[in-house]
Amino acid sequence: MLSDRLLAADPRRHNPYVTWVELKEVSSGPTKLFIKVLLNSGVYGLAVELNLKRYSKNRPKTIRIWAGDKELPPIKDTKAEIPGQWYFPWTGTLITGGGRLLLGILEKEVSTREGSYLMTDTDSMAIIATERGGLIPCLGGPHKMPDGRDAVKALSRTEVEKITERLQKLSPYSAKIKLLKLDKVNFERNGKPHQLFGIGYSAKRYCLRTKKEIIKPSEHGLIRNTIQTKRSRDMGRPDFAFLKR
Repeated sequence: MLSDRLLAADPRRHNPYVTWVELKEVSSGPTKLFIKVLLNSGVYGLAVELNLKRYSKNRPKTIRIWAGDKELPPIKDTKAEIPGQWYFPWTGTLITGGGRLLLGILEKEVSTREGSYLMTDTDSMAIIATERGGLIPCLGGPHKMPDGRDAVKALSRTEVEKITERLQKLSPYSAKIKLLKLDKVNFERNGKPHQLFGIGYSAKRYCLRTKKEIIKPSEHGLIRNTIQTKRSRDMGRPDFAFLKR
């Protein structure tokens, strides 16, 4: 059953998107999933909706192409993207651009403190940090260890928390909702913080672990290889194996 707050959001008095985001944070199960889909499709999806339409080979359509303000020579194709009813890409670019801006502010906050990070992606950043901070050996790092080895500067946990507090001032939501928060992978099951270690070479290909176990392996760097076996053929479905790219 949907919440009364979700159904009673009045756009004449309230920003419905702020209301829905705040409600999503205190919801669970199907209601939370519904609000997530509503936000993604209603705020962003409608503004950038394009639907593929196919035409016969005998009736190709002329497609005009622009690169910035310059119009390029047109082409003919049997496939064209038709804008949706609420298509307004300028709104879509503001949403994604705002996300990039927020990430840029976060990166600036880290670099101002001479810190670094393992990876950053869309709305998150794995900042190199320890309980007290300090230099950590890292090949190619901008700093130097006392013995001359390359190093990066790890921020302290307190510094990271101050960054989240600083960015919180930009939040349009209630104070209970953190615009930027420490991910749950930073804590043990009992809520006590633990030190993470990481390895990675891009935003989508990394692995975070503790001294005891792997905590968060990124699956974006995996490819799915379909293996057709006699058993899977008999059952009418494929077996799957995951291979590292």
